[in-house]
Amino acid sequence: MNLKAVTNLLTKVTTRKDTQKKKAYENNLDQEKLDRNIQAAREGLADRNLTMCQRSEYERALEHLEKYKK
Repeated sequence: MNLKAVTNLLTKVTTRKDTQKKKAYENNLDQEKLDRNIQAAREGLADRNLTMCQRSEYERALEHLEKYKK
C-alpha cells in the first residue's frame, strides 16, 4: 500500500466514527429539554438591552439548538 491509499483508508475510518458519534449524540438528546433551551434563547434575544456580543452568543446558541431539534 502506498501512502495515499493509507491516508484515504484512515480518512474513511475516522469519518465513519465521527458520523456514528454524531448520530448517537442526536439520538440521546432529550427533546423536551432542547425545546426549553430554545425557548430560553428566544426569550433572551427578545431583550432590548443586550450588547452586540450577548446578542451574538444567543443567536449562535439558538442556531446550534435548532440544528438538533427533531
